[in-house]
Amino acid sequence: SCAAYSPAFNVISAAVSTMKLYIMPLASYLAPEAPLFSLILSQAPLPGIALEAFTLAAENGIERLAAMISPYLLSVQPDNIPDALALRMGGVYMKRLCGLRERRRMVMRDLVITPPYPHPPDRRCTPSDRQGVARAWMLAAAQLVWDFTPGMSSRFQEKAMAVLTIRL
Repeated sequence: SCAAYSPAFNVISAAVSTMKLYIMPLASYLAPEAPLFSLILSQAPLPGIALEAFTLAAENGIERLAAMISPYLLSVQPDNIPDALALRMGGVYMKRLCGLRERRRMVMRDLVITPPYPHPPDRRCTPSDRQGVARAWMLAAAQLVWDFTPGMSSRFQEKAMAVLTIRL
């Protein structure tokens, strides 16, 4: 395994570039079962590596690797991607990265915007109580959707909805 040698990511990237220079079949060396694929993927969670690793996968057309790295890029703002990396990445992968962020935002909106289905009436919880909870839910959900960024932690999301517990 390559991981035993613990190469830095810039060494891995240079190795892949050299492999291309010598017209080595990158598709086989970067196939999901290959050690180099696993090594790149293992380094993706490290600070500052995910974008470089995604770009390396993108510029070499290794879609599976790019897809597996993309969750580590949720906190990356597309307008903060350096031009040189965006050019290396190419328009298709840049679009995919932006689409991932937008889809995540839409899914979050769809999940929280509809309040939970109200329970059957009982004497301790009046219809006005249920309406109040629904209003509180909508306010908390609207605030969460407004502030939501695809890289937002689940802890922040929990805090945003904690307002409901006060109402309950």
